[in-house]
Amino acid sequence: MGVSYGNSLQLPFEKSFFAGGPNDIRAWRTRQLGPGTNDKEDFFERFGDLKLTGNFEYRFDIYRKLKGAAFLDAGNIWIINKISTSEDGKFKFDTFADQIALGSGLGIRFDFTFFILRMDGAIKIKDPALAQGERWVLDANELSDITFNFGIGYPF
Repeated sequence: MGVSYGNSLQLPFEKSFFAGGPNDIRAWRTRQLGPGTNDKEDFFERFGDLKLTGNFEYRFDIYRKLKGAAFLDAGNIWIINKISTSEDGKFKFDTFADQIALGSGLGIRFDFTFFILRMDGAIKIKDPALAQGERWVLDANELSDITFNFGIGYPF
């Protein structure tokens, strides 16, 4: 969590949090999740003052230096101070649990001991940007909904 001070209502952009991408919630592209239930389809990067993320990853051997992984990512970002007329991204204790995004997927890792190259494919399970009764989207996903990510090192 970051708190602005002085005459500023929000954190400087380079100090703010973002969600999505190869080192975060991998079912979303970088900076395309949140804040909160924000559903705007724009080209502006999304950022927030508070970030909550978690990950479960099971890694297994495939062949020598080739490893596999199955994972589940959860989290989102929120705004603490009101900076616009929209309440979609503001953190509230009574609604934040329903605004947690879930994504799951599979990946391969090339483990060279001193560094790891990885490729992950993930799909959305719960999308907080959708309407209240339509957020669980696992059965609506298609093969074209897979988000692929390339990374160096472990994601979390």
